[in-house]
Amino acid sequence: MIVGQKILASAVAHLLPFLVGAVGIYFILTASMKDDEHLRRLGLLIIVIGGPTSVLVSIAIVGG
Repeated sequence: MIVGQKILASAVAHLLPFLVGAVGIYFILTASMKDDEHLRRLGLLIIVIGGPTSVLVSIAIVGG
C-alpha cells in the first residue's frame, strides 16, 4: 500500500468509532425530544454494539 493511502486509511479508521458514537448519541438525544423509547434503545444499541465493532474494523483497516 502506498504511504498516502495508508495515512488516509488510518485517518478514516480513527474517525470511525467517533462517527458511530455520534450517530448513537444523536438517536438518544432525538428520542429524548420526541419521547420515543424505541429510538433511545436503538441509539444505545448503536453505541454498545457498534462502538467496539467499529474499533475492530479500524484495527483491521490499519493492519494492526
